[in-house]
Amino acid sequence: MVKKSLDEVLDIVDSIPEKMCGRPQPLFLYNLSKKTKGTGEIVEIGTCAGHSAIAMSYAQIEKKGRKINTIDIAEHPELENNLKRAGVSEYVKRIVRRSSVVAATWDKPIELLFIDGDHRYNAIVVDIECWSKFVVEGGIMAFHDYPGYNGLNEAWKAVYDKVMSKPEEWRLISDREAGSIIVFEKIRQEDRVNSHWYNPYVPGTMKLGMFGMKVKYIVRNLLWSFEEFREKRKHR
Repeated sequence: MVKKSLDEVLDIVDSIPEKMCGRPQPLFLYNLSKKTKGTGEIVEIGTCAGHSAIAMSYAQIEKKGRKINTIDIAEHPELENNLKRAGVSEYVKRIVRRSSVVAATWDKPIELLFIDGDHRYNAIVVDIECWSKFVVEGGIMAFHDYPGYNGLNEAWKAVYDKVMSKPEEWRLISDREAGSIIVFEKIRQEDRVNSHWYNPYVPGTMKLGMFGMKVKYIVRNLLWSFEEFREKRKHR
């Protein structure tokens, strides 16, 4: 089979009926995958019709990297055909099982984790708790449909409670640059003591730094909610 160009692959993703908010998001995920250094696996939770799996696996094909592990509780009827059309089938390992069940026996480091499964608060919390511990230092954990999806605005609370509230562990590196994807980097151990106003000779500065980062994230989300409210009023 003749290798397809990136534009051809993105055209195939665009042609899949279940849309993923246009081309920017698959392209963003392609670039995230392309930047991996081979320090761990690439795992996607929530396969659906294969939009993101195609984008991320194509990047790995280009760099002769790793297969994508994509997990879903059920397999979309068109998934296999979509992967074949994009020419990425051999680089996508499909796992049809509940993500928490897969995590129970998982024992590999993860460099890129993309969470796009069940969008309810409790389900997102379970995915974070089950999978974030496998992300290597310097690795990436990204979420789709932030702050919420289809009227179910629970992603932001789960992400805040389990990720943003731990600024000593996770650093925000991309906030919806492409649609609704938010990205965090797991802070390396040697960098943790040098961030957020921390001074090892001044008691309490680590707590002060974490408090400051939490305030920053709360303000960020309040501003976003205000802007969303203004936009809705404009279109009434």
